[in-house]
Amino acid sequence: MGRRERAVGIVRAELGGARGICELEGVVERVGGGVDRAWVEKLVRASGMLGVGVEDGGEVTMLTERGWVVRVGRSDMEEMQRVALGPLMVLDEAGRVSYDQLGGVLENVLKSRMATAK
Repeated sequence: MGRRERAVGIVRAELGGARGICELEGVVERVGGGVDRAWVEKLVRASGMLGVGVEDGGEVTMLTERGWVVRVGRSDMEEMQRVALGPLMVLDEAGRVSYDQLGGVLENVLKSRMATAK
Protein backbone atom coordinates (compact mmCIF):
# COMPACT_ATOMS: atom_id res chain seq x y z
CA MET A 1 0.00 0.00 0.00
CA GLY A 2 2.83 2.37 0.86
CA ARG A 3 4.57 1.79 -2.48
CA ARG A 4 1.32 2.50 -4.33
CA GLU A 5 0.81 5.78 -2.50
CA ARG A 6 4.42 6.75 -3.02
CA ALA A 7 4.30 6.01 -6.77
CA VAL A 8 1.07 7.93 -7.34
CA GLY A 9 2.37 10.79 -5.18
CA ILE A 10 5.56 11.06 -7.22
CA VAL A 11 3.62 11.20 -10.50
CA ARG A 12 1.16 13.78 -9.15
CA ALA A 13 3.98 15.94 -7.80
CA GLU A 14 5.90 15.91 -11.06
CA LEU A 15 2.79 16.68 -13.10
CA GLY A 16 1.97 19.54 -10.76
CA GLY A 17 5.38 21.13 -11.27
CA ALA A 18 6.32 23.63 -13.94
CA ARG A 19 7.49 20.88 -16.30
CA GLY A 20 4.15 19.02 -16.22
CA ILE A 21 5.72 15.72 -17.19
CA CYS A 22 6.79 12.51 -15.47
CA GLU A 23 8.87 9.62 -16.77
CA LEU A 24 7.59 6.37 -15.30
CA GLU A 25 11.00 4.65 -15.32
CA GLY A 26 12.15 7.32 -12.88
CA VAL A 27 9.18 6.53 -10.65
CA VAL A 28 10.10 2.83 -10.75
CA GLU A 29 13.65 3.64 -9.62
CA ARG A 30 12.47 5.92 -6.82
CA VAL A 31 9.87 3.48 -5.48
CA GLY A 32 12.11 0.40 -5.75
CA GLY A 33 11.09 -2.93 -4.28
CA GLY A 34 10.74 -4.92 -7.48
CA VAL A 35 8.09 -2.78 -9.19
CA ASP A 36 8.12 -2.24 -12.95
CA ARG A 37 6.78 0.30 -15.42
CA ALA A 38 3.65 -1.75 -16.17
CA TRP A 39 2.77 -1.70 -12.46
CA VAL A 40 3.18 2.08 -12.29
CA GLU A 41 1.15 2.50 -15.51
CA LYS A 42 -1.73 0.53 -13.96
CA LEU A 43 -1.61 2.73 -10.87
CA VAL A 44 -1.65 5.90 -12.97
CA ARG A 45 -4.66 4.65 -14.94
CA ALA A 46 -6.50 3.58 -11.77
CA SER A 47 -5.72 6.84 -9.95
CA GLY A 48 -7.99 8.93 -12.16
CA MET A 49 -5.32 11.45 -13.08
CA LEU A 50 -5.56 10.80 -16.83
CA GLY A 51 -8.02 12.68 -19.00
CA VAL A 52 -9.33 16.22 -19.11
CA GLY A 53 -9.14 18.22 -15.91
CA VAL A 54 -12.06 20.61 -15.75
CA GLU A 55 -10.63 22.36 -12.69
CA ASP A 56 -7.31 22.74 -14.53
CA GLY A 57 -8.77 24.84 -17.34
CA GLY A 58 -9.23 21.87 -19.65
CA GLU A 59 -5.68 20.55 -19.45
CA VAL A 60 -5.31 17.02 -20.74
CA THR A 61 -3.16 14.49 -18.90
CA MET A 62 -2.13 11.49 -20.96
CA LEU A 63 0.13 8.45 -20.81
CA THR A 64 2.39 7.97 -23.83
CA GLU A 65 3.41 4.60 -25.21
CA ARG A 66 7.02 5.45 -24.31
CA GLY A 67 6.17 5.64 -20.60
CA TRP A 68 5.69 9.33 -19.97
CA VAL A 69 2.74 10.98 -18.25
CA VAL A 70 2.31 14.47 -19.69
CA ARG A 71 0.06 17.42 -18.97
CA VAL A 72 -0.91 19.37 -22.10
CA GLY A 73 -2.53 22.75 -21.66
CA ARG A 74 -4.12 25.39 -23.82
CA SER A 75 -0.84 27.30 -24.29
CA ASP A 76 0.88 24.10 -25.49
CA MET A 77 -1.86 23.52 -28.06
CA GLU A 78 -1.76 27.16 -29.18
CA GLU A 79 2.00 26.91 -29.70
CA MET A 80 1.56 23.65 -31.63
CA GLN A 81 -1.04 25.30 -33.84
CA ARG A 82 1.20 28.35 -34.44
CA VAL A 83 4.04 26.10 -35.59
CA ALA A 84 1.77 23.80 -37.60
CA LEU A 85 0.33 26.74 -39.51
CA GLY A 86 3.78 28.17 -40.13
CA PRO A 87 5.73 28.10 -43.37
CA LEU A 88 7.98 25.18 -42.34
CA MET A 89 5.25 22.52 -42.23
CA VAL A 90 5.01 20.16 -45.17
CA LEU A 91 1.49 19.41 -46.34
CA ASP A 92 0.33 16.06 -47.69
CA GLU A 93 -1.23 15.56 -51.13
CA ALA A 94 -4.60 16.83 -49.86
CA GLY A 95 -3.03 19.97 -48.39
CA ARG A 96 -3.18 18.81 -44.77
CA VAL A 97 -0.67 18.42 -41.95
CA SER A 98 -0.45 14.76 -40.88
CA TYR A 99 -1.16 13.55 -37.36
CA ASP A 100 2.43 12.32 -37.15
CA GLN A 101 3.66 15.82 -37.91
CA LEU A 102 1.33 17.33 -35.32
CA GLY A 103 2.54 14.80 -32.77
CA GLY A 104 6.14 15.74 -33.54
CA VAL A 105 5.36 19.43 -33.17
CA LEU A 106 3.60 18.84 -29.85
CA GLU A 107 6.55 16.76 -28.65
CA ASN A 108 8.90 19.64 -29.46
CA VAL A 109 6.63 22.13 -27.68
CA LEU A 110 6.63 19.95 -24.56
CA LYS A 111 10.41 19.46 -24.70
CA SER A 112 10.83 23.21 -24.96
CA ARG A 113 8.59 23.71 -21.91
CA MET A 114 10.66 21.13 -20.01
CA ALA A 115 13.91 22.85 -20.92
CA THR A 116 12.72 26.27 -19.79
CA ALA A 117 11.30 24.87 -16.53
CA LYS A 118 14.59 23.31 -15.38
